[in-house]
Amino acid sequence: MALAGALIGVAAVLPWETVFGVGLNGFDVGTAGALSLSLGLIVGVSGLLQIRGRGIGPGTRAVALLGGLAAIGLAILGYVQIHKQTLDYGLVSTGSGVFVVAIGGGLAIAAALFGRGRSA
Repeated sequence: MALAGALIGVAAVLPWETVFGVGLNGFDVGTAGALSLSLGLIVGVSGLLQIRGRGIGPGTRAVALLGGLAAIGLAILGYVQIHKQTLDYGLVSTGSGVFVVAIGGGLAIAAALFGRGRSA
């Protein structure tokens, strides 16, 4: 889960879209960078706390699940907005940041659903 948080957070500084060959990171395209970084910190810190403990408790599962869903929603929203700009203006393409935040969100959801639970 810490890896998922790291991917979501790092996606903020990766290019989310390319306009006329110039990459724009998550902070350049609006609030996507701040949201991605915040979600990455929340999921990552809860993942680090889980590593230190004996497994994933119900609270950590909830944080991972909600953080993962929010990250995937952010990726879908970013992709749709960039695709609309491509249709309207052309010469705009989706960057790697959108896909990395989606992968991180998927990993967070997988950790929430399939992670080892607390041992008694």
